[in-house]
Amino acid sequence: MDVQEVLDWADRLVVEKTGQHLDSLQRAVLEGTWEGKKYPEIAQNSKRGHDRIKQVASELWKMMSAELGKDVRQSNF
Repeated sequence: MDVQEVLDWADRLVVEKTGQHLDSLQRAVLEGTWEGKKYPEIAQNSKRGHDRIKQVASELWKMMSAELGKDVRQSNF
């Protein structure tokens, strides 16, 4: 699976749960995490605060965990 496949899957999941597509920050979190980056680096690259990145990531991991029935986190994504 490559990053585009992950983004497509995550986008379908987010649309199903919220009715909206992944936004640019959600995409940045997923792409950065897939590339092995930590939240501070993702925050710097996206010009957002570390706390905002953590919040967005937490929401994504919760949705993915519920969908997969497994605990998804940055460390095992």
